[in-house]
Amino acid sequence: MRRRDFLLSSSAVATAGLLHPRSARAAPAEADTKFLFVLANGGWDIVQAFYDAAPHGNVHTPAGFSLDDSHGDLTYVRSDALPQVSTFFDAHWQQSLIVNGLWTNSVAHESCMKYLLTGGTAKKPDWGAIIASSTADRYTLPHVVVSGSSFAAQLGGVQTRVGTSGKLDGLITGDFINETDSQPGRHGADIEAVLNRHLVQRAEGVEARGEAHIDQLARYAKAMAESDALKHQSLSFSTTRDPTEQANFAMDALSVGLSRCASIAHMDWDTHQDNDDRQSLRFGELFSLLTHIMDGLSSRLAPSGVALSEETVVVVFSEMGRTPSINADLGKDHWPVTSALVVGPGFSTGRTVGGFDELFYGQPIDPDTAEVDAAGVDISAGAFGATLLQRAGVDPGEWLPGFKAIPGLLS
Repeated sequence: MRRRDFLLSSSAVATAGLLHPRSARAAPAEADTKFLFVLANGGWDIVQAFYDAAPHGNVHTPAGFSLDDSHGDLTYVRSDALPQVSTFFDAHWQQSLIVNGLWTNSVAHESCMKYLLTGGTAKKPDWGAIIASSTADRYTLPHVVVSGSSFAAQLGGVQTRVGTSGKLDGLITGDFINETDSQPGRHGADIEAVLNRHLVQRAEGVEARGEAHIDQLARYAKAMAESDALKHQSLSFSTTRDPTEQANFAMDALSVGLSRCASIAHMDWDTHQDNDDRQSLRFGELFSLLTHIMDGLSSRLAPSGVALSEETVVVVFSEMGRTPSINADLGKDHWPVTSALVVGPGFSTGRTVGGFDELFYGQPIDPDTAEVDAAGVDISAGAFGATLLQRAGVDPGEWLPGFKAIPGLLS
C-alpha cells in the first residue's frame, strides 16, 4: 500500500473528520465574504482621485483636476487627463466607499505598511491572514499573496506566496528540489517500498497511542489530500509581474474556492520627483486595473453559484499619502494620512466619508454615522482593519485590543 493510499483510507482520518466535503459545512453570510486586497505600493497622491475638498493654497493639485459630486454622496476627483477614474466611478459608484483621512502614523514605508495592514508595528498578522484563518479549514490556500507586502506572524500556515516570488509550483511538482545547493540522490523502487512500509508501521503506531496522535496523522493526511488537489488545479501558480495577470490569478483562486483572501500590489508610487505626471500615469493604470477586476468578478461565479462580485470585497489602499505641497524636484514626499477605496457588499457604499482639514490632516468622524465630527474619532489604520474584520465575521477584539470597528462604514 502506498503512503498516500494508506493515509487517505486510515480510520484516523475518518475519526478526525477533516476530509469531509467543504459543501457540507454551512457558514453564515459574513464568513462567505471574500476579500481582494490591492496595494498601491509606495504612497499615492490622493489629490488626483479621492480628495474631496475644493483646491486651495495649502494643497497642490494639478491643473484641470476638479471635484465631482454627481454620483449621490460619492465625491471624487475628475480630470480629462485621467478618464480611467471617471470611467470606474461612473460604472461602480453605487458599490464604492471612499474613506478619506486614514492615519498610518508614520512617514517610513515599513512602519506605514505595518500600520496599514496590521494596525501597529508589533509582530502581528495582517487583515488577510486574520480573515483567512477564521475559515482556514474550508480553503486549501486560505490567503494567497500574489505580490506585495504581507505579515503572517503566527498565522503563517494560512498564508501562501505565489507569483514571481513564490515556490508553490516547484513544491507541487517536485522541481523545487533542483533549486537546492546540493542535489540529493534519486531513490529507486526498492527504497520506495522500504519507506512505504516504514510509514505504515509508524502510522499504525500513532493510532495506538491515542487521540492527539491521531489528530496529527489526520492533519498530515489532509495536507496530502490538498496537495493532490493542487496538482489537479488548472491554475498556474507562477505569474509574471503584470498586474492584470496577477489580478486574474487572484480572482480565479477566489472563484474556484481555493482561497478566501487574495492580495496583489500595484508598484512604483514613490514619487519624490515629477509627482504630477508619474502619479497620473499610476492612477490611470490602477483604475484601468480596477475596472478589469470588477468586470472579472462579475463574469466569474463563486463556489455558491452567484456572481463572484456579490461575495467579494475589493480593498484598495496605499501605505501612506503624499505631502500637500510640491518639493524642489516637482515631487511630493511622504505623508502620514491617506485614503482607502472599498468596493463590494456589506459596506455603506455610494458615499465618501472622512476628510482633510486645511493643513491636509485627517478629520475625525462620528463612528456611528461616519460623518465628519470634531468630537469624533480619528480613522486609524487599526479601526479601519477592525471594520474589515467585523465585516468578515471575525471578532476584532480578539486581534486588535484597543481598536473598535467603525459601524458607520458598514451597511
